[in-house]
Amino acid sequence: MKQFILKSSNQRISLYDKAICRLNDGLLYSYIEDNKSLVKIYNYSQIELKHGKKLIAMIENRPPFASEFESNSIQLMWPTDMVFDEVGRYKGYIIDKLNLQDYIPLSHLLAPIGNSKKPAAYNYRQKMLVAYHFAALMSNLHQNTIHLININPSIILLNKKSLKPLLIASDELSILDKGRKRFSALSCNWLYCSPDELVLSKSPDRLGLAQDNYAIAVLIFQLLNQGLHPFQAMPKNSFKLPPKLLSLIKNQKFIYGYSSGSDFRPPAWSIHDFFDDETKTLFARAFSDSEERPSASEWQLHLKKYISENNTSLNECSAHPSHYQFFNGCGICAKQELGLTLRDRLFKSMSYLSSIKSGFTESRIKFY
Repeated sequence: MKQFILKSSNQRISLYDKAICRLNDGLLYSYIEDNKSLVKIYNYSQIELKHGKKLIAMIENRPPFASEFESNSIQLMWPTDMVFDEVGRYKGYIIDKLNLQDYIPLSHLLAPIGNSKKPAAYNYRQKMLVAYHFAALMSNLHQNTIHLININPSIILLNKKSLKPLLIASDELSILDKGRKRFSALSCNWLYCSPDELVLSKSPDRLGLAQDNYAIAVLIFQLLNQGLHPFQAMPKNSFKLPPKLLSLIKNQKFIYGYSSGSDFRPPAWSIHDFFDDETKTLFARAFSDSEERPSASEWQLHLKKYISENNTSLNECSAHPSHYQFFNGCGICAKQELGLTLRDRLFKSMSYLSSIKSGFTESRIKFY
């Protein structure tokens, strides 16, 4: 039985033998002395001193919304204490306990909705609801001078009932301590890293609010547009192969806007042309001009009108209940009726497989 020592009280704790969850850089355990907490133990044999200092800053600067258990509203697993081994080496931290079986990876909602008679696991309005809750969470983080930086479906869980997101790897955030010193994020997934940052090859400690605003828009675009990345594209020349996504991101080849002067076109299953003009404009700002990217609070305000009870902007499709439509019809139905060319079908399959390989939809959280 593994034993560790709590920093705050010097109390010895004994972990249960089996971990309950595997994260990217460690394991989550229950421990005998407290049934209301979990402990994360890192995989690393040596943990950098600055990371320990960051955890101290997080414990001393706990945001007011970090522990809201009422109505399934907890959205941030914030450290409450540090743990050390017998010789005083920092090994992990304590978080409040929750039932992880009540959650699913956000990546599950990035799969495209089809026309199958079998009901979809999650309908289009629910995807819109997730987008709204995510924007609201990010707005809350930004108001507390916290940056996520590494926005990635693999570190975001969704409550199955409320569909509110939960950030389980809060130690990866970029935070300020009481002295206004910033402790940077640990990484940034290139699929959600803005083109200007990729070109300059900036390290995570140089990324901030502008990066978050870009990545928020990427994830919202995926949720609203059948899981597509905003820079995924097909060549108009039918004899050419689709280009690599990374090169399209670096060259800012956003072809989902109003301009058609490009050698590329959107994949055939994209429904972006059915968005209302206001939504199109927000995406154009996010992916065409780094100075004009919408903030999290702007996205939150915009998406709220689609999920409110008196909503008239997004209506259920009469043909398929899992679809929803804007004013100009159901994009999912329209695209399915047109059908996909063989090349588009192959690209759709390859795109999905490639996304899994890249961690695009693959969860780094494994439950036991």
